[in-house]
Amino acid sequence: MPLAAPNQTEYTRPVPLPPENRPENRPENGGSGDGSSAGSRPISDSLREAVEGAFAATGLTRDKAQDLSDRTRDRAQDLVGEVSRLGRDAREAFDGMRLVSRDEIADLSGRLEEIESRLEALELTAGTNPEE
Repeated sequence: MPLAAPNQTEYTRPVPLPPENRPENRPENGGSGDGSSAGSRPISDSLREAVEGAFAATGLTRDKAQDLSDRTRDRAQDLVGEVSRLGRDAREAFDGMRLVSRDEIADLSGRLEEIESRLEALELTAGTNPEE
């Protein structure tokens, strides 16, 4: 019988393993290796243990994932709170500051020039009449 191509729906039955090659009869799994199942555990016990182990591992993994999720959420909330506090502090600092206008700078510049000219006049007066 020719093999079916992957896109065809024909199904062929798998060939069963001989008793000595079945997992439950292998010596490493508790079997005798000769095909007899005497002294080996029933497959249902092995399957039950495997399923219980998988569920236990899943439960531990879920607990660890939940713990990591909780810690990540708590840290994110802490960071959001810290950023919010820093933003509020920065707003308060800017509210306390007053920006200087161009007119005020021009006024200060004119006053400084006036003071410089008065100082220069005083220095000239002091240099010509040291006793006064």
